[in-house]
Amino acid sequence: MTHFPKDRPAKIGGAYWAETYGDEILTGAEEYAMANPEQYEWEEGLLVGFGFDWHPEVDQLKDCDYVMPPVIMTSFVEQYRESGYDAKFLGTSAQLGFLDQIYKSNLWEELDGALFVATCRWWNEKGTLIDLTHQLLQENRSSQAEEIIRSGVGYQSVYGSVVILEILKNAVEEVGPENFNSQALYDASESFSYTIDGTNRDSFSPTKRTSLNYMGLYEARAADKDIYRVLPEWYPIVYEP
Repeated sequence: MTHFPKDRPAKIGGAYWAETYGDEILTGAEEYAMANPEQYEWEEGLLVGFGFDWHPEVDQLKDCDYVMPPVIMTSFVEQYRESGYDAKFLGTSAQLGFLDQIYKSNLWEELDGALFVATCRWWNEKGTLIDLTHQLLQENRSSQAEEIIRSGVGYQSVYGSVVILEILKNAVEEVGPENFNSQALYDASESFSYTIDGTNRDSFSPTKRTSLNYMGLYEARAADKDIYRVLPEWYPIVYEP
């Protein structure tokens, strides 16, 4: 697989369906590449109508070192590799939500080395919230546990649920159950800060309207048919002023 070139900027591009998430991802990647020309050369950001024939987009991205595949990435990954191209794939938790399709299509070799940024710990890690997720899974869906874990990040919505419940708890503690209303919830949200396992993972403020502060970097490994954290630390999210 291609690694970051040492003698030139890395060529990067991607292909998504023409919807809001894909547009935001590709626009953000292009802006970052344009702001860091010594590291990246933006190739193409392709938004197309819904479908599973990616051959035209595959050919347009053939010279890339790194490619961002669509959220349901199976067909794209298969067609890209069948065409003989070797860029490293880049994804997010969105693609990991459809990881079961990689299992079912037997495409782990094609995905090997792909990098993903994720908002919470993976199933093979230890930590307060992923341990809680495992516990809830065994208590409520033990007969389906293996299938659910293989399916990706769906059951990991426990993380977001805990954040919401913490905000609700803070609001009720601040004003009392009898005075709880939407304004109390809003006020509690604006001052919300949540530290888990020693890291301030989430916070809001009057100007910060997205809670996440950190993301993890993971790599797909075909030998184990799983993804693993690349480095132990969390990477801070840099928000525009």
